[in-house]
Amino acid sequence: MPALIACCFASNRQMTVTGLTKITRFLYPFLKSELHLEWNDSELKDLVTEILAGMIDLNLLVRTKTGVKRPDRTDRGYLLLTCLALIVQPILERYYLTFIVIRQSAESPMTETELEQHCHLLAQKISMVYGINSPDFFDRQLFKHFIETALDLNYLEKNDSQALVFARSFERLNLDIRNLLSVEVRSTLLALI
Repeated sequence: MPALIACCFASNRQMTVTGLTKITRFLYPFLKSELHLEWNDSELKDLVTEILAGMIDLNLLVRTKTGVKRPDRTDRGYLLLTCLALIVQPILERYYLTFIVIRQSAESPMTETELEQHCHLLAQKISMVYGINSPDFFDRQLFKHFIETALDLNYLEKNDSQALVFARSFERLNLDIRNLLSVEVRSTLLALI
């Protein structure tokens, strides 16, 4: 969870605790499913508050009047915060990749199996081009798990031909994930798809 909070500052210099809690609530079910995390949804607000306090104590974040902000780029805390974010960044990149593929296939929606295969192949391509040496990045089972969780949460729905289509809540989640990735990462993923 600290890595997810650190990712929130990849594109945002400052955030409110409410904003951090909101993003955590959106993404936690996916991370819980994939990483077998132990906390219940009802514990998230207190957990985020506790983690933020620890990150502030470690000088990874700075408390402000309206929330928290990342340290200056020249500060050692900024470097540590960035390193911490790298733990969960590949997972969020995989989620974002899946969202992009679903969005681009809106005219001709794919079935669950087709989406898994397409995302798996794209992730392999990205991995080869950028030398990402992590089999988890393009693991087909992880794409399957993510899609199943999105269906369970009603972020995705199946149409009459069993193809996956957006649910209204999907747009919010897509926006939240996009804001957790740097502009460079988002641009790279978009360029390769």
